Amino acid sequence: MLALSLADSPAFKLVRLAVMAASFAALLEFGRRGFQRAGRQAWNRWIYLPLLAVLALGALSGETSGLEAACRYGLGLPGALLAGLALGQASRSSGHGQRTGLRLAALALLAYAPAAGLVVSRAAFFPASWLNDEAFATATGFPIHVVRMLCALAAMT
Repeated sequence: MLALSLADSPAFKLVRLAVMAASFAALLEFGRRGFQRAGRQAWNRWIYLPLLAVLALGALSGETSGLEAACRYGLGLPGALLAGLALGQASRSSGHGQRTGLRLAALALLAYAPAAGLVVSRAAFFPASWLNDEAFATATGFPIHVVRMLCALAAMT
């Protein structure tokens, strides 16, 4: 909404991109630490190197949309998947009162992963040139943001 009211300048796009990248990195770290806390074999911090390489490839596109797509591929998709799996793992060892909420949050994050990490803004490289928010809206009749919002609401219940 802020972008609509203030105009989406290149500087504002970069700020939005930095906030999105930070939130996806936090989600990834939450999932990584959740597996460690459960005593499960988890990726160590070296997992960030190949994911940052994906971001670097997106930066090579020279477009903000390319960097955004790479951020979603490299941080959003694995972050939401790992966080969802960690919550699912935690639900197995929790009491009955917490189990349902944790499972719902896990399912919501697992549904959020492809919505946030695969359906990206159109960019000049594959798969962003084919699977993007415009193609999703054309195929379904509604924007991907609706799916992301529903996943977020489900995770909060």
